[in-house]
Amino acid sequence: MPDIPIALMSLKKGKRFRVVQAFQTGCMHGYYTAYVGGGQVIADEGLEFELNSDIREGATAVNCHPIEYQTYESILVPKDVLADPKYSGYSLAISADDIDRSCEPIAD
Repeated sequence: MPDIPIALMSLKKGKRFRVVQAFQTGCMHGYYTAYVGGGQVIADEGLEFELNSDIREGATAVNCHPIEYQTYESILVPKDVLADPKYSGYSLAISADDIDRSCEPIAD
């Protein structure tokens, strides 16, 4: 398991960050069924996101959503997924390492 800086272990729900160097990350698609899909996307410079939960002990990533959710939905989620009547939304799984290396905090 990678070493996670102590500062990142205190990541809390509602904290906001801005991507300053693009990186690849996971994008999960939710459905109104017992199915979850998704894939890899690029988090481009300028993307601002908020943590959906506290980072759990031992976790290497945290669940997030873009602050401009609807704007990024059409960029990060494939059109066929958006057209699926069972599609219910998306979120990002961003690693603590990527937050540490490629993001800056946004003041509250």
